[in-house]
Amino acid sequence: MEYVYDLGIIGGMGPEATAEIFKRIIDHTKAFRDQDHMKICVLNNTSIPDRTAYIENKINNPLPKINEAIRDLITLKTRCFIIACNTAHYFEDMLVYDDRIKFFSIVSETLDYINKFYPTKKVYILGTNGTKNAMIYSNNPHKGSLDITYPEDNSQKMVMKAITDTKNGTSKNEILTSLKETIKEISNGNMEYLFVLACTELSLYKNDLEKDFFVLDAMDILIEKVITECGYELK
Repeated sequence: MEYVYDLGIIGGMGPEATAEIFKRIIDHTKAFRDQDHMKICVLNNTSIPDRTAYIENKINNPLPKINEAIRDLITLKTRCFIIACNTAHYFEDMLVYDDRIKFFSIVSETLDYINKFYPTKKVYILGTNGTKNAMIYSNNPHKGSLDITYPEDNSQKMVMKAITDTKNGTSKNEILTSLKETIKEISNGNMEYLFVLACTELSLYKNDLEKDFFVLDAMDILIEKVITECGYELK
């Protein structure tokens, strides 16, 4: 099969996070001219229903829209695809595609990375209520023997607020301050905890959070994998 695009991004969950993952692919690719960059098709499909709402209440299933996007990418002759939403990986085993396109999972790639470089760390997953309630990271077969946990209810409430506030346009500085306080409470001074930014909205705060905490951004792990697997060089 002759491909037109190297990569498809199923996004819109949310739009700012989709723009961020696209930008980071560009920023992390070694290139000297336009033609050295990856050929990318971005599907900013904001009509995909809320993933956490479905996990919690089983209403408005996002899966049909996600699979529709995969079909679109196959029609557009796209070599591989990613989904710019951690919580959407709840449906990973239900995605419909064949050998015409390859899928890279942000959850599997992140767990493989942690197993390789930080296998003995206590891992805190910072993500949506859907990611926590469905235990998307701890139920993934790539987990291995990792010690994975999620914030307690009060802390999780603040993490979820940071995510929803990011989507609705609240001041980033205000969100960052609250997020730092929440992570500080979780860590209780223990700098050995590894905090995984397991929501693409939280990825927007990576640069500031990593100044004070041991933070790993799932988005970065995914894009580095995709860049190299698609035959490009990392910057």
